[in-house]
Amino acid sequence: MKTSIKLIPQLLFSWPSQLRFKIKRFNMTPHRTIAQLFLLAVLFAIPLQSRADVVVSYGVEEGGIRYIDLQAETANQVVQIFGTGIVADGGADGFELDAQVGDGGSIVGGSDTAPQFTSVDLINGTIWESAGGNQTDVENHPLLRQSIVDTSSLVSTDGVIGFLVFDTTGFGTGEIDFLLTGVGGSLDTKLFQGVNQLTTIAPNGVIRVTAVPEPTAMIVVLSGLLGIALRRRRQA
Repeated sequence: MKTSIKLIPQLLFSWPSQLRFKIKRFNMTPHRTIAQLFLLAVLFAIPLQSRADVVVSYGVEEGGIRYIDLQAETANQVVQIFGTGIVADGGADGFELDAQVGDGGSIVGGSDTAPQFTSVDLINGTIWESAGGNQTDVENHPLLRQSIVDTSSLVSTDGVIGFLVFDTTGFGTGEIDFLLTGVGGSLDTKLFQGVNQLTTIAPNGVIRVTAVPEPTAMIVVLSGLLGIALRRRRQA
């Protein structure tokens, strides 16, 4: 039976008082005192087994901020969600993905309308697929999603834990918040091991939408590069 993480601090603070109580009751001779002090030193020298944090990541990190780069006015843009620390934590058999774009839209009293989630896939191509993962979409809104996957067995692998598909139609260009923590004001992305919730770090970030290069601009750039290459060839 595992000791709950929440009980560890209680044990740490309860040991000294219990040991002091026992020492007072003993008829302490010098040799007994030395033996008891040695036992006390051994108890506090034993390291407590620590659990690793599961870290959820996506996109690119720049200056401590995570960015998802999308192209403007484009549908079906897929973003991978990764999970690390699962192996070190002894595996997981459940994953709750809570995700929000901007203020979440009208479902939570917001005013943002894009970019929108097209779909969420926590099965195909993820670490959960081989373990018989079953996905349930609890909240399915344009700017707010909650999807849960449960597996039939423990998965002890780091890697892709989900896919988000975006549509930036109607947004134009610019930046907007992306949340995995505090979604809808109270939902946090997390992983599970049985009935226990694993300590999960799921950082919020920014969706960065940039314009798609126009064909004419690309032709100009390519023509310029081709001209430079021909000039260098003639000079050679």
